[in-house]
Amino acid sequence: MNEEKRSIEEYRILLKWTKTRLAQEAGIDRTTLDNALDPTKTIYKVTAQKIAEGISKGLQAQGLQSISYTDLADLHFAD
Repeated sequence: MNEEKRSIEEYRILLKWTKTRLAQEAGIDRTTLDNALDPTKTIYKVTAQKIAEGISKGLQAQGLQSISYTDLADLHFAD
């Protein structure tokens, strides 16, 4: 199935999570998440993967498929 990539923010809204909840589920601080959401900032792939893993927890709880950081749209990597 070819699905269009979703942004972190789109997944957060889909899961009905606050930014704080997403940061907690991803094991990162809120400032790091805010940087990931800012299109003018770059983030490390390891941070993107932590965010994807946090999102995946919520998706799996709803019976949906987990994602990888490569499934996230609108990210700019520092590495």
